[in-house]
Amino acid sequence: MQGQAKSTASEVSPLGAAARIAEVERRARIIDVPGKGSSVRWRLWGEGPRLILLHGNGGSWLHWIRNIPPLARRYAVMVPDVPGFGESELPQPPHDYRSLADSLYLSARALVSRDSVAIAGFSMGASIATGLAKQFGQSLRGLVLIGAGGGFGVASTQVKGLRRWRDVSDFEARRQVHRHNVRTLMLGPDATDIDLAEEIQARGNEGTRVRFRREVDGGLLHSVLSGLEAPMAAVWGEEDSIMRGHRAEREDYFGSAGAELTFLPATGHWAQFERPEEIEAVIDATCLFHAFNAASAR
Repeated sequence: MQGQAKSTASEVSPLGAAARIAEVERRARIIDVPGKGSSVRWRLWGEGPRLILLHGNGGSWLHWIRNIPPLARRYAVMVPDVPGFGESELPQPPHDYRSLADSLYLSARALVSRDSVAIAGFSMGASIATGLAKQFGQSLRGLVLIGAGGGFGVASTQVKGLRRWRDVSDFEARRQVHRHNVRTLMLGPDATDIDLAEEIQARGNEGTRVRFRREVDGGLLHSVLSGLEAPMAAVWGEEDSIMRGHRAEREDYFGSAGAELTFLPATGHWAQFERPEEIEAVIDATCLFHAFNAASAR
């Protein structure tokens, strides 16, 4: 399915980036739950069918900040910092999708008990979400993958022109590096709300303490996706810097696994930030109907 014209429904808040983050976080219930060898920090909002949102590499729960308030009106939204990222504890190696999914599963199960869940994962979080989906098994009610590719062994572009921030001691100069990198790697040509994107990029990169291992068995992950009984969707921005030149491989890999595919025009890698309403609509179409049906059947 192709995306529609770019939505203008989301307006940029007049509050500064830090104040906007604080306003969303103020409404969260924050809880630390043991995982596999480390504690996972979760932020929880809303009530309803349970929805887990997983962030990308070099990020934190903030990768979903524009989506959390609207989704929390109809879901019990659960957003962890993946172990080794943000405010979660540093896990023992290896730091690959399988071990991180194992830790998150133990932690998430302690929170949801026997309840069913839907999962959405962004970039690195998409491969972790797939491992998590397998472990939830019959309790999974829907899976949405955003910006997926390299974490599944699918051919991807090595993005050029990124700048090193670790060697920059001056705060303002380092922020300019983050601003450049978020534009280059994460966003499409028409992206707005750059101040918030820069703040999230800076906090996420500087809070990352592990190097995610991308070496994966693409065939194994494909078999996991193909074996899921729950509905599944995969979404990319057409201007995704990591996908550039490799769209066909994604169509083949994820389409043959049974995912409903969407490509959003004039949108970069961080699709849920640039196109929140469209991503939330995909989550609803994939997860909400089935979640309510499961609840009513009990």
